[in-house]
Amino acid sequence: SILGFALNLITITSLLFYRSVRLQVTTPFILSVSFADLIYSTILLPLLTKRFYTRQSESSLCKVFPVLFYLVLGASILSLMNVTINRTCVLLFQEKAQKIFTVKFSNLVIFLCWLLPLAILISPMFGLYGKMDVKDYTKSCTILPDEYGRTPKKIMYNFFIFLPCSVMVICNIIMFAKLKLTPYSGILSEGRKAENIF
Repeated sequence: SILGFALNLITITSLLFYRSVRLQVTTPFILSVSFADLIYSTILLPLLTKRFYTRQSESSLCKVFPVLFYLVLGASILSLMNVTINRTCVLLFQEKAQKIFTVKFSNLVIFLCWLLPLAILISPMFGLYGKMDVKDYTKSCTILPDEYGRTPKKIMYNFFIFLPCSVMVICNIIMFAKLKLTPYSGILSEGRKAENIF
């Protein structure tokens, strides 16, 4: 927990300190992932450690812990997916991608990466579609089915885990094939440096 806090804080500080790095279009996504990891290391990991050690969960935390856990998970994976999409687009059509993927556009996408998981978590938070409570078998605070058997977990797993991971796998395969089949001199445009691709 301490190591995760220190390393992510160093990463965030370093990215914000240097203006040239801060203006890169992928920097907001890296900051988003680092911030999500920072929350996980400083808040969620100690709570998980306590639960595994004592085998008990405080009912008062069960309204907050699942929100933070799934919010951080969803935002982190969506941010990683957008980094992969950005790199793939820049590699395939660099000039068009540079016009589309601006810093403002990246900030908007990051906002949506955090907003979408939170929007889905609102319904179980207030008991409208699923509920947040202690699971008897594992004694963990999580999202449980409501009295009608409804839970948004399948929606969250599909949209915030399965879909982003599938997109990342496809994009990485495309990038690998592009780099493998294209000569090194052909990848770099005239007068452009390699760091512009990634």
